[in-house]
Amino acid sequence: MGEFVGIDPRGADQLIQQMATGKNVLASTRHGLETAIAEAGEAWTGQQGVTPMHRSWAFFDETQRDLKWRMDTLKQMVPTSGNGLMSVIFTFGSEIEAARQGKADAAPIAEALRKHEIENSVESWRKVTAATAAMKGKLNDPAYAAAVLSTLGPEKFRALFMHWMKNRGPAMDKGLSPNAIKEGRETLGPLAEAYANAERAGRLGEEWQGPFMKATQPGVLTAIVAMSKPSTKLLNQVALKVLGRPLTADLPTSENWNLNVLVEAYDANPQALQTLLAQNKEAAGWLLHPQRVRMSGISGFEGKVAGVLDKALKPGAGVDSVREQAWVNIIRGMGAKDSPWIGG
Repeated sequence: MGEFVGIDPRGADQLIQQMATGKNVLASTRHGLETAIAEAGEAWTGQQGVTPMHRSWAFFDETQRDLKWRMDTLKQMVPTSGNGLMSVIFTFGSEIEAARQGKADAAPIAEALRKHEIENSVESWRKVTAATAAMKGKLNDPAYAAAVLSTLGPEKFRALFMHWMKNRGPAMDKGLSPNAIKEGRETLGPLAEAYANAERAGRLGEEWQGPFMKATQPGVLTAIVAMSKPSTKLLNQVALKVLGRPLTADLPTSENWNLNVLVEAYDANPQALQTLLAQNKEAAGWLLHPQRVRMSGISGFEGKVAGVLDKALKPGAGVDSVREQAWVNIIRGMGAKDSPWIGG
C-alpha cells in the first residue's frame, strides 16, 4: 500500500483545466454528431462512429478525476505547494482504494457507537476510541476522509462528540477548555481532522453543509475547529454560528471557551479573520461587543482579541482590498445607531 508521487502543482492544475475544456468541447458537439451519424446511416463518410468520441470523453474524465485526487491529497500534505516538482508518498494508490478503505474503517466506528449507546460504559467507549484511532495516518487523503464521513453520516458523527462531551458541564453550549481539547484530540481528533480535510477539498455532501452547521451545537463545532486545521471557510462558518448568538446565551455562569477557540484559530490564521470582517458587516459588532468580551470569563481574553485583530488588520497584512473593507465594516459598526460603543 502506498505510492511515491512527484507532481508539478502548477502544471497539474493547468492540465486539469485543459482536460475540463476538452470534455466541454466533446460534450457540446456529441449530441449533434450522434444525430448526424444516426441520420446518415450507411452514408456516413467517416471511418469510425461515435464510440471513439465517447472513449475520448471517458479518458479525459477518468484522467482528470485521478489527477484532481492526487492534487487534493498533495495540498493536504504540503499546504504551501509553491512551484516546481513536489514529491510525497501517498498512503493509497488510487482514489477508489482510498474510498474503499474509508468505508471499511467507518464501519467499526459505527458499530462501536451502537454498542456504546446500549452499554454506556467506560469499556464500550474505549472500543469507540480504538476504532477511531485506526484512521490515523490515512487522513491526508481527502477521498478517504470523505468516505469515512459519508459512511457514518452527520447524525452518528455528531453523536460521537456529544457522547464524549455530555458529562463535561456546559461544554456542548460553551465549548471545551484547552485541557479538555488536548484530551479529546487523542480520541476524537481523527474525526475532526476527517471533517476538516474533506471540507477543505470540497468533498463534503450537501448534508454536511448548512444543515449540519444549523443542527450542531456550538461546542461541538468549536471542538472540531480546535482539533483540526480548518479552512478559512469552515472557521468563518463556525465563527458566525458562535458569534451570531444573542448575548444572553453567553451569560457568565462559566467560561465561554467557544470564544477562546475562535481567537486561537484566528491567531493561527489571521487572514481568515480579515476575510470574516470584510465579508460580514455584523461580525465586527458581534466579536467586539464590550459585553461579549467582559462576559467571556476567560483570563486575558481582551488582550487575546486585541492581538489577533492586530495580526489581521495591521498594514501589509493579507490582501489590501480585503483589509480595507474589514476596516470599513469595523468603523461603520462602531459608529452605527444604537451601537454599544456610542456614548462610552
